[in-house]
Amino acid sequence: VAYEAHVEAGLALMNFDIPKAEKLCKSAIETIGKQLGDCNLIMINTLNDYAIVHHVKRQFKLGDSLVSKSLKCGQGLFVENDMRIMAAHNMIGAFSDDRGYSRKAVRHYRAALAIMEDNGLKDTYDYARILNNLANALYDEGGALNAIEILQQSIAITEHSDDYKNNLINAYYNIANMFYSIGYRNK
Repeated sequence: VAYEAHVEAGLALMNFDIPKAEKLCKSAIETIGKQLGDCNLIMINTLNDYAIVHHVKRQFKLGDSLVSKSLKCGQGLFVENDMRIMAAHNMIGAFSDDRGYSRKAVRHYRAALAIMEDNGLKDTYDYARILNNLANALYDEGGALNAIEILQQSIAITEHSDDYKNNLINAYYNIANMFYSIGYRNK
């Protein structure tokens, strides 16, 4: 029943039915907690889904609290370079970046990238996508030149990926804006 509750909540979120997803996530967390305890893989995934719900609803403190609880639980269950921990760091980075907390976003994007490197995933599309996100956060902190170098790395990886178009478009768009903003009009 716990897993079914998680799946139902996830499907509602995927269909962008936020009110239904919120209700189902809350119910799933209660069910999972009663049946399996407060710290397990199903709970982690449901907490992340619930965090997304609250982020979409602009209820940032609650969303942050949920994803932080998910990260803490994951750190207790898995080795430090587990991809589920990487996903939590990436989510915290995205939530932070979206709200203008660039320094916090940079810290979590770097943690996510380090885990991917530890797992031999440095030349993947997902790694390139997180590099793109890191570059945007660094740019927001005032590090345009560093951000441009990171975007160039993202582009180099993305050009060799099978699933590249969206990241490549975003990376080129971001790099053009960064060059323009620092005065390189003809690059």
